[in-house]
Amino acid sequence: MKIFKISLTAILLSIFFIACKKEKNVEIPEMDPDAGNKSLVHGIWVGEYTTTTRTAPVYFSFRIKAGGALDLLNVNRETIGSGTWSLNDSKFKAEYIVDSSQFSYKVQGNFHAPEKLDGEWQYDMEYQDKGFWFMD
Repeated sequence: MKIFKISLTAILLSIFFIACKKEKNVEIPEMDPDAGNKSLVHGIWVGEYTTTTRTAPVYFSFRIKAGGALDLLNVNRETIGSGTWSLNDSKFKAEYIVDSSQFSYKVQGNFHAPEKLDGEWQYDMEYQDKGFWFMD
């Protein structure tokens, strides 16, 4: 009986120590400080842009997607171009290509969480037309 008690005690202590084993190399994932703002910027944004040569504002809209993708939309919310975007702190940047012309554009500006984007745009070509834009 004494051997049985010693064996049972050894088994229980082994189970206890195995169950309490701690992992030494546990990695804690880094948090993206802009994650909250990035989720706020996702969605459809509608606004206008102006140029240095045209004073009347023109319709301007993005569908900003998770993962850094965006669509340029027309007034019917149909995709007419595509590109990428980034947000660092409140600084918004995007590059996109218009499907019909294959012209490349860049926009940069500020994200005023949660309701407004605004800034400057320009062609990514030798012809350097540029202007201002905003979206709500």
